[in-house]
Amino acid sequence: MSAKWLFWFFLPFVVVFVLAFVLSQNEDIPLGDLTRGVIHVTGGEWYEGVLSSTAILFWQSATTICVFMTILLRQNRRMALFFGGAAVLTLLLQLDDFLGIHERFGMGQVMFFAAYAVAAGLYVLLFFRQILQTDYLLLGLALFFFGMSVGEDVLDWGTSISLTVHYLVEDGFKFLGIYAWFGYYAWTAYQLLRAKVDPSK
Repeated sequence: MSAKWLFWFFLPFVVVFVLAFVLSQNEDIPLGDLTRGVIHVTGGEWYEGVLSSTAILFWQSATTICVFMTILLRQNRRMALFFGGAAVLTLLLQLDDFLGIHERFGMGQVMFFAAYAVAAGLYVLLFFRQILQTDYLLLGLALFFFGMSVGEDVLDWGTSISLTVHYLVEDGFKFLGIYAWFGYYAWTAYQLLRAKVDPSK
């Protein structure tokens, strides 16, 4: 590895850490509140938010797979764009889920859901042929599960039964959607890599 490669490799981390330091100084936020885990900052129990954190891991895994495949398949423009578009969309959904961005806007969150639905629809239309060449069942299930989760979030019918049912439906379908989304891109990447290593497969 060259010094130049190492420089570019560590640069994003350094930039993020510097921005965290600047934010802590300007907003009078303890730096530890930005660098440590939520449980350590709030003093909560170890199990608080464990499923949400697990979901973020699957989001990140899907993003990493898509970025890796985008670079690997850069000579195949359509497939590189297929994975690149998925990487961008997955990263946006991951950041929203991680930071709870849409939840900060009350009823305005419907606009976020609509924007994500349009983005997902455009992605499917643009890469419809590529999707048909894959085992797309998991992708279809992921979109269905996301739709069910958003429907519960917007219509809020589960709350009329109990708060537990509300979380079971909204978060349960969301977690299923994330897992199916990750599974689709992991399986698609695996099949493409296997074909490259052993064309007879």
